[in-house]
Amino acid sequence: MGKLTAKQVEKAPAGRHWDDAGLTLQVAAGGSKQWLLRYALRGKTREMGLGAYPRVSLKGARQEATEIKNQCAERIDPLVEKRKAEAAKRAARTFREAAAEFAEDHKATWSPRHAENWLNGMAIHVFEILCDLREDRTRRKRGPAGPQAGRIGP
Repeated sequence: MGKLTAKQVEKAPAGRHWDDAGLTLQVAAGGSKQWLLRYALRGKTREMGLGAYPRVSLKGARQEATEIKNQCAERIDPLVEKRKAEAAKRAARTFREAAAEFAEDHKATWSPRHAENWLNGMAIHVFEILCDLREDRTRRKRGPAGPQAGRIGP
């Protein structure tokens, strides 16, 4: 069983707080909290994010850490598996779905007016062209115009 309690996690000051078997709660100066797991596989030590607190609870982080440790015991790299799953998810969803998810993720930090303006702007200028395009078919191209120069295509 780990060292941290739910109450300690809730009131943790800035810094790193170790639980057990590589599970760490990292608290930023602003108060945001992130679960991290340090593991070793094939002689290399890696660190993987498990999610933000309170979205991922102490119990949830411990369960996820146990699953990852089991993958490591089977010599499966959890970061590689996570990236494969994310790539498959991106390939399956459309641009409209990705934009809706982005808006939902940022709604808490946006004012209601900004959220409405952002969605209306996307509907007027972007969705008409890109709405049914799969997300994996949209990519950024870095070039003379910088990272904002986008390119649509294969």
